[in-house]
Amino acid sequence: MATVPAAPTNLVATAGEAKVSLSWSASSGATSYTVKSAPTSGGPYTTVATGLTATSYTNTGLTNGTTYYYVVSANNSVGESVNSGQASAIPAAVATVPVAPTNLVATAGDAKVSLSWSASSGATSYTVKSATTSGGPYTTVATGLTATSYINTGLTNGTTYYYVVSATNSAGESVNSAQASAVPQVPAATSLTLQYRAGDTNATDNQIKPYFNIKNNGTAAVNLSDLKIRYYFTKDSNQTLNSAIDWAQVGNNNIQVAFADYTGTNADTYVELSFTSAAGSIPAGGQSGDIQLRIYKSDWTNFNEANDYSFDATKTAYTNWDKVTLYQSDALVWGIAP
Repeated sequence: MATVPAAPTNLVATAGEAKVSLSWSASSGATSYTVKSAPTSGGPYTTVATGLTATSYTNTGLTNGTTYYYVVSANNSVGESVNSGQASAIPAAVATVPVAPTNLVATAGDAKVSLSWSASSGATSYTVKSATTSGGPYTTVATGLTATSYINTGLTNGTTYYYVVSATNSAGESVNSAQASAVPQVPAATSLTLQYRAGDTNATDNQIKPYFNIKNNGTAAVNLSDLKIRYYFTKDSNQTLNSAIDWAQVGNNNIQVAFADYTGTNADTYVELSFTSAAGSIPAGGQSGDIQLRIYKSDWTNFNEANDYSFDATKTAYTNWDKVTLYQSDALVWGIAP
């Protein structure tokens, strides 16, 4: 005589991405199984599948991070068993290997190269690799970096160094980024000096206003498009940084502004000013004239410039200032980086 089957045993719930896979041991005499689920331990349970003849089932379309509780019952012509023991699982997103970092930039200094790159979504750290031959083979020079910048020091001036960066997370390591290279060198004797004044001497308001003037003390004109200015500061939050050229003698629209992460004394960021060809040149014995930069956050919250590397509230008139740097054809020609 047929009897109601016993409850299934050995129910196992295995989490996946937005799903839970279930398996259980067969019940003698069962012709089908019913799967039930609940958002709380012990139910009440809602039926999610009936008439199953296999001893496994995958519940899909779930919410990652939510705990799901399951029981299974066995059925035959006589009736339905009591529920199995409960099992639970929490669906979770499956980590994937991050994509390779992009926009790798290598900037030469004296016996060093400064690197910066764009963050890779999902990356938890970065690895910097270097070679003295284009295309490698590369040697790892830094691992476990959480910032998107690195300074490779102790290099030989006059040697070309080639760099790639990879991104890593719990799923593995990305392929290498596109290669960038630089040639460290002793700063050439220069006729250029960079002057600075504080356009805003309040260290705790919502704007940073460094003003610049480039002087050409040499005997030949210098193209502004060959020059870059860097000012180093702490951004004091994760808000997006914005900028404006409030006035420039060479033309506001002829100046380009970019921000980059940086690791140095009293600095986690630098702002870089570069010039288009339309900015022209600085004649021998001449100067660029006022370049008035303004930096502010997207939410207009305050900065704290008190310990910023390049800030000096006492400089209210243009003064030669070596805590801002000037690059000519990507070689440092003025100032000391932090």
